[in-house]
Amino acid sequence: MEDIVSLLLPSALSKGLDLNFTVADDVPETLVGDRLRLGQVLTNLAGNAVKFTEKGQVEIRVTADSRAADGKGEVTFTVADTGIGIPEDKKHLLFRSFSQVDDSHSRIYGGTGLGLAISKEIVDRMGGTITFSSVEGKGSTFTCIIPLAETEAARDEIFASEKTVIEVDILPVESAKPRLLVAEDDSTIRQVLGLMLQRSNFEIDFAGSGVEAVDIWEKGQFDLILMDVQMPGMNGFEATAVIREKERTRGGHTPIIAMTAHALKEDEERCLAAGMDSYISKPIDFRKSLQLIKELIRKNGT
Repeated sequence: MEDIVSLLLPSALSKGLDLNFTVADDVPETLVGDRLRLGQVLTNLAGNAVKFTEKGQVEIRVTADSRAADGKGEVTFTVADTGIGIPEDKKHLLFRSFSQVDDSHSRIYGGTGLGLAISKEIVDRMGGTITFSSVEGKGSTFTCIIPLAETEAARDEIFASEKTVIEVDILPVESAKPRLLVAEDDSTIRQVLGLMLQRSNFEIDFAGSGVEAVDIWEKGQFDLILMDVQMPGMNGFEATAVIREKERTRGGHTPIIAMTAHALKEDEERCLAAGMDSYISKPIDFRKSLQLIKELIRKNGT
């Protein structure tokens, strides 16, 4: 939770928002669960809250119920904001798979439906629930209730064991850093990806739209591009087509990995047909993504 707050604090401060975070005294310090997936859900909820709030505050609260006989208890994560809220006639779309408040690939104002559908799936698999209440123009409150067991193991020991599993070395520190272009319009996802990739010894440039991605690619030398499929103006498919056309004139080939919330076979085929080398689905599996990036860079280098 502290990592998520630290990640979002610069964005909140730049907008003049108060970002408040509280944990009730009765919440156990160490709980058993999937920290990575839970982090993805809460980053999505809190990131949306900051993104769609122009004034006021975003509040994140964690509370806990009493332990049951099996050692598990319900932990409640609440994200409340004073943002734009959700129109009454759009509320039924939020948790629907492959639906968004604005479902076009070239969104004018980034929707949240796909991220919320994925978040709901993750929470369901954890045996929990996710609900919301919202008033248009006044704000929204999202609530996740997750059953988690308490453990006597020391927190530092658990984090140390996770570190060896999650982190993947791409290249030795003394090697030249591969340079990646991350094309993604969602600022929260950019921050998460940037942190992950920089820790894995990459040099990162960011683009917030397809047009910007093409422009930055033309001006630099990149080992690989991570291309979000859904971006405003020029989407990821269109940006890839422009880059591939320019490569036919100037030569060379920059590997492009699509980032998409759609994981059906036809979506994979569409990515490949557009000239992309591969794709990763959201929510992003960091370890697999790093392995794929490594493979494509090495393959392209040979």
